[in-house]
Amino acid sequence: MPAGVSPHTWEPRPGDLALLARADLVVLNGLGVEGALRDILRSTDRRGRDVIVLGDLVKGLESPRAIVDPHLWLNPPFARALVEAVGSWYSEHGHPEHQGDVEDVVGRIDAMDRAYRETLTPYAGARVVTDHHAWDRLLGRYGIEVVDVIHEVEGVEASPGRIAQVVEKIHDSGVRALLVEVQFSGGVSDQIVRATGVRVGRLDLIGSGDWFAMMEHNLATLRRVLGDGGGDGGG
Repeated sequence: MPAGVSPHTWEPRPGDLALLARADLVVLNGLGVEGALRDILRSTDRRGRDVIVLGDLVKGLESPRAIVDPHLWLNPPFARALVEAVGSWYSEHGHPEHQGDVEDVVGRIDAMDRAYRETLTPYAGARVVTDHHAWDRLLGRYGIEVVDVIHEVEGVEASPGRIAQVVEKIHDSGVRALLVEVQFSGGVSDQIVRATGVRVGRLDLIGSGDWFAMMEHNLATLRRVLGDGGGDGGG
């Protein structure tokens, strides 16, 4: 998929279908994120092609909420598991020359995980509200509690009643920050900021093709909005 494009809405072009037909390995997040891509894969099926699905690799996906967060790539241990799986595939298919690259990427992921822990430890116990079910797992890993979300169902606009509930939660729960995605317009979040005065930080859900740059941006945003540097404003 092209960098920066939502996997929910991506539609393959004829050239993409040709690439899938020739691919030896296809890597997916799974859990429904790629929409109809699994059906497309079946339509271009060929002998010898392997598929690695991150959602099938990792454990602990259970959620106290009815909706399981499918945004696995935001969690460093899951990103690590995916890279290691691809590395194993390379080794099994006679490409040991990639092992050094795999070890380098795994090391950088581990370093990112440590940076998040070191940076966010002072804010453990902080409460936040997020745009939708995408950040619970990442933030919970470092002790930050997501007490509510604006959009309970992704892609469904928040009703006035839902907005009122979020405003009440922010007032009643000592919420430190409102975290929304740069990929979405700020209309609803702006209403909430005006009603509560809460800090707002804008996180990147998809990135532009560089996982590390995306994660560094999000960490800097979290440090700013949870610390003394203030939020990103309501615009």
